Amino acid sequence: GRIDPKVDRREKILYLRSIHLEPGVKLGTGRAQRIHRALRDFAKFNEATTVVVQSGPKEIEPAFDV
Repeated sequence: GRIDPKVDRREKILYLRSIHLEPGVKLGTGRAQRIHRALRDFAKFNEATTVVVQSGPKEIEPAFDV
């Protein structure tokens, strides 16, 4: 899959403008949890404390704290 990220370093927010899964990929509970964990790690790497998903699969939380 792909993401379109933007980090607001002043506000410490990672905005994910969009999350795209590859065609044919099913997003079950386990995969959604692994994606969530990877997004949390990516946010920490970028020193963000909050993640906001602006467009993506409904199984991914729209916003969460890191």
